[in-house]
Amino acid sequence: MRLGRTILPVLIVGTAFSATASRAADNLDCVSTGYTAEIAAEIDSFQGIFNAGNGWGPELPQSVFGAVTGRAGQCAEQHGWSPEAIEDAVFFQMFSILRGGVARGTPLSSTQMQRVDQALAGPDQERLRAIVGRQVDSVLGGAEAPEPTEAENMFIGRLILRAGVPVTEENGHYVGAYMASVVMPQVIAARFADR
Repeated sequence: MRLGRTILPVLIVGTAFSATASRAADNLDCVSTGYTAEIAAEIDSFQGIFNAGNGWGPELPQSVFGAVTGRAGQCAEQHGWSPEAIEDAVFFQMFSILRGGVARGTPLSSTQMQRVDQALAGPDQERLRAIVGRQVDSVLGGAEAPEPTEAENMFIGRLILRAGVPVTEENGHYVGAYMASVVMPQVIAARFADR
């Protein structure tokens, strides 16, 4: 299942929510728990073969997508989420699953990965979140994610250089994908908290 336009109609039509939704959503971690052993095994299998290189594949199994949307509906009933909060919760969990696959498929050493994490935690993380946030807004609006500007590409390139990983096409694709997989759930969690 590709993230994007197909998620929104399924989510709105197929997920129940409480009519007494709170003004600010909480308990986002609810959507990350409560899955059957079978679904957990499917997620583990997907993460084990996920390729974050140029192409991002394979697609997430439909059964996992269905389990996530169903779990979001259960959490909405328990915690009074609005439809917008449900949408954010589904995207949060999808990107969290992708992050697990990206992390497991790294071509980098553990030391190199630590340096990438340090670069992500540095003083420029708010700018990176703003860049990714613009893309998240587009995807959640059903549009194609905009291409980063030349200045944004240079900024992301500097973050990769600061990580001190060998400059190769594979590493560039990977570190960019890893950065996105780390930052996207953070951006969506912030959106969720305002619902």
